[in-house]
Amino acid sequence: GLFAGVGCVLTGTLSRPRGEYAKRIEAAGGIVQSAVTSKTRYLIAGANVGATKTAKARALGTEVIDEARLLELLG
Repeated sequence: GLFAGVGCVLTGTLSRPRGEYAKRIEAAGGIVQSAVTSKTRYLIAGANVGATKTAKARALGTEVIDEARLLELLG
């Protein structure tokens, strides 16, 4: 699937508990990370995201997506 071996970081205020999204990402084969690294493919950004994390993600070429896009990708 789309998330097989893909690194994801959840950040900001989300509409559902992070653990719920983490379980769905892991069930789809993804890897939930605590920090953005060169191995992170998606930064899932809720409200009130820190500028530092977003800037680091963009500098590393990580795609910044919102909850709606995450849910689309998860199907």
